[in-house]
Amino acid sequence: MTIDQYLDENRSTVRTEASRRCYRQKLRQAEAEVGPLLEAAGPDLARFLTNKEWAPQTVRSYKVVLVSFYRWALRTGLLYRDPTVHLDQIRPPARGVRKRHWLSPAQARQLLDSCPGDLLGHRDRVALAVLVLTGLRAAELTRVRWNHVQPSKGVIHVLGKGNKHAEVGIGPQLERELKIWRDQLAHHGTELGDEAAIVPALHRRFESSPEGRTNALVVTGRPISVVQLRALVRRAGVRIGVERLAPHDLRRTLAGLLENNGVRLDDIQKVLRHSSVATTERYLSSNPSKGAEVLREFRLLPGLRRTSSSPVRGGGSRSPRRGSPRRRSRQSGRCWSWLVVRLATWER
Repeated sequence: MTIDQYLDENRSTVRTEASRRCYRQKLRQAEAEVGPLLEAAGPDLARFLTNKEWAPQTVRSYKVVLVSFYRWALRTGLLYRDPTVHLDQIRPPARGVRKRHWLSPAQARQLLDSCPGDLLGHRDRVALAVLVLTGLRAAELTRVRWNHVQPSKGVIHVLGKGNKHAEVGIGPQLERELKIWRDQLAHHGTELGDEAAIVPALHRRFESSPEGRTNALVVTGRPISVVQLRALVRRAGVRIGVERLAPHDLRRTLAGLLENNGVRLDDIQKVLRHSSVATTERYLSSNPSKGAEVLREFRLLPGLRRTSSSPVRGGGSRSPRRGSPRRRSRQSGRCWSWLVVRLATWER
């Protein structure tokens, strides 16, 4: 009851329904482990955050939620002490940053072709195609329905971050992938309405028969979850030899492919729907393949020829190598000349 009251009175701070759902989940998890939140002590909250193998960002997100809740409790008079003062001493250990990936055009094609030819493979292929060819975020793709796709206008209506509506362009390749996917659904006897997700969740249905127990994939109208989508992309990355591939890596891949095709930076910003061009620059400047491409196309010494032991053309002679007889004779001659000069000076 206290958690719901906190969320109702703080709609100006926790605005979206997704944020309220996230806050409610974190507070209920803390309440399940430490007991009633209004009776919890600071050390109990500290143990709750430190006894788990969470990433530093996860620990910080829980701290933000708990601090916001207890400050509200102090303002409303439900508490007279702040137990979150102990949380300032928590310093989660730094964890290695996941390596980011930018796929080449050949790797992107290989990623799509690595999907098997069954119903699950066709579902995975259309999900990967949408991510690579539009740059949608994982959460945005899970919200796309068939009635959001308008091939006649060449756009997909997307509800992006902060519940902002956007129109994302689709090309002939993606239109063909979507048509093949819908034909596969009809071939398997699955007729989904316009309100169904274009990337639906699948589940296995087990049936008993005289031949034995069989199972079949069944398409649901529910969308695939973000967790399932991440696992889908990671499995596809393993098939092409790229470890820990994430949906956002395919968004970076689109930015890199557009830049390689000569698309201007401000146009790439519009495609990715970044509010600041600095964010787009970070997508492109961190691409490790850019340095290799520069060196492949640039000649540091344009007039450099191969070196060999052959004499220089034009009648000139090469300088003697170190340690050769001719060079040793020159060095010994210089030494004798210096000695003669010194003796003549001493005799005077």
